[in-house]
Amino acid sequence: MRNNFLGAAAAAALASTVAADASYTLSNQNEVRTTATSMAKNLVGFLKNGTSLLPEDQYDWFSNAALWASIIEFGHNTGDSTYASTALAAIASQYGDNADFAPEQQTLTEGNDDQAFWATTALLAAERGQDDPKGKPKWVDAAIKVYTTQQQRYDAETACKGGLRWQLRAANVGYNYKNSISNGLFFNLAARLARYTGSQTYIDSAEKTWEWLELSGLVDNKTYSVYDGISTDDCGKVLKTELTMSNSVLALGAANLYNITKDDKQKMWQARLGNLTARATDRFFSKSILTETSCEGINSCSTSVDLMKGMLAQHYGQAMQLAPFISNDNMTELLQSSAVAAARQCAFGDNGQICGLNWLSGKGENKTANAMSQVSALNMVNSLMSSKAVAPYTNKTNPVNIAKDKGGKGTNGGKDGNDNASGRVEANAMLAAVLMLSSAAYHAI
Repeated sequence: MRNNFLGAAAAAALASTVAADASYTLSNQNEVRTTATSMAKNLVGFLKNGTSLLPEDQYDWFSNAALWASIIEFGHNTGDSTYASTALAAIASQYGDNADFAPEQQTLTEGNDDQAFWATTALLAAERGQDDPKGKPKWVDAAIKVYTTQQQRYDAETACKGGLRWQLRAANVGYNYKNSISNGLFFNLAARLARYTGSQTYIDSAEKTWEWLELSGLVDNKTYSVYDGISTDDCGKVLKTELTMSNSVLALGAANLYNITKDDKQKMWQARLGNLTARATDRFFSKSILTETSCEGINSCSTSVDLMKGMLAQHYGQAMQLAPFISNDNMTELLQSSAVAAARQCAFGDNGQICGLNWLSGKGENKTANAMSQVSALNMVNSLMSSKAVAPYTNKTNPVNIAKDKGGKGTNGGKDGNDNASGRVEANAMLAAVLMLSSAAYHAI
């Protein structure tokens, strides 16, 4: 294991440098927690007049799932339950009549990616030991409902030899497009359900999806680039745009499969996860700062893309809990340096604490500060606490289920949820009281 600890003098110099540039400092774990608390408060502040969803004219529906997922992670990592009931009520409110995240108001525009994003957020609530909604299906059951629905769509597909379409309705732009986000989220959902439930069915489904991703060319099995998508009009023509979340959603799925498989299967997922991690560190970090390289340099990122850097941080933070070996591949240090850079950008809004997205340049532009850039910043800081947090629970270790089995009430507490088929994942202590960012790399920006 690499030595990731800076000397006291270097840490002090780094802390003072950051303090001069931002509202937040991240020189120790108390400051990390305080910063996350402030960021979470400012994020929830984007919700106006008691609503639980962002304005539809500014944000896509799935963006709300990302928002509440970041709040769940914040609560899990800090033990702060301030927003827990609001987050859980917001997620359950989008169940729809069939608890499959297809509410009536979204049926004309919903895509496979939107639906799966909400399903993975519901599953996250289960993995983090959150109480199930009263009078409604459990979080895991809603996730299974979406999985089953999308599996049926997958099995019915013949164009491009399989894979999910981006959009559900033929009238919508994107119906003839099969993208890595939609199929990656389905893979992610299947892999996490495999770990949570212990069912081989989900493992088989995840493996089949991965095979199609390689067959279609969306995953290059040599470079481990994850490309954006293909058109059903020309299956052989791959749009070779690479986005942060397209990589990380697969990485988290692979980490879950690594965690529950054995022998050759585990070695296979270890190799795939290691290769995805190597590609992410090579492709998406410039001067040790996480960057959406496909659009950031030319200021063309959409609001929907603004959340993706944060999703990479969230996904890899969780992945390192299940597959600690990837912490040795520079990912820990890169997330730390990126969190510092993100904190430097939290200088906007009426209170001067809303976070922008120009982490690499460090130049302040108020127009880059929105709810999704706030999600990304919070997820960056959340990732710094992941190594000391309890790993995702399973159906057997979820304290809510254990309490109910004993005749008690659900609780958001509980002991370590790391027991699984491939052994106990021990807490990774790589994050110390100081953030690991070299002064040379920092001042080179």
